[in-house]
Amino acid sequence: MAYIKSIPANFGRVRIIRLEPQTHDQAIRSVHRDDNNRLNPEDEGWVVRMWIELTDNPDSYMLLYDSDENNLPIKESEARVPMQKGSHFIVDSQRLWHVGVHNGNKSRYAAIISVESSPELQEWVASKM
Repeated sequence: MAYIKSIPANFGRVRIIRLEPQTHDQAIRSVHRDDNNRLNPEDEGWVVRMWIELTDNPDSYMLLYDSDENNLPIKESEARVPMQKGSHFIVDSQRLWHVGVHNGNKSRYAAIISVESSPELQEWVASKM
């Protein structure tokens, strides 16, 4: 929690998740977008999700897709973000279709933090690079 509290942006829900192994074909059936911002007041920032991988799964990855004109995933836009232990990334999970592919034989764990997109968050991310 000390690390999360060090983020100089508003944050909300913090979850530790456990995910079971699933192949690309299994995972793709669960590809989705989140509904983080529907109830936000207009004067507040956009909520994005920060992902912190807690277990070492070097063959696992997050699949990301842009949307087409019908709001469906564009297969050709597929991007893969590796999820080895300690990896951090921020996803606009309401805009991008996403799902985790876990090529392993044990459960994996990650922290997911809902955080407000802001100049402070951007500066903090830049300072970590």
